[in-house]
Amino acid sequence: MRFIKHQFLITIRIFLTQTDVIQDQYSIMIHRIQELDNFEDVQKVHQKFVNVVVELCFIKVAPLTECIMSMMNCCEAFCAIVGTDQSDQFDSIRQVNERHSWNLLSLTD
Repeated sequence: MRFIKHQFLITIRIFLTQTDVIQDQYSIMIHRIQELDNFEDVQKVHQKFVNVVVELCFIKVAPLTECIMSMMNCCEAFCAIVGTDQSDQFDSIRQVNERHSWNLLSLTD
């Protein structure tokens, strides 16, 4: 059940990022680019697009990035032990992932 909650959290985050951030900013960028004739201006608009997306996705917020990276490391560790004799590590991975999930939820509230 916890896996489903984590999967839901990740799915919602990706969906919201795609629809609320990337698509909106992409539309703005395309609209501005269509009005330009100069390649340097196009580059500036694109760079602004990248900067805004990075900012709105909280990529540069250290605690959030660290938390997400730790959760991804837990997923990688879990995948590495599935189907092996190392099932005793499931509990430790689950505990770390659960702690980071709560941290992630508290950071995004």
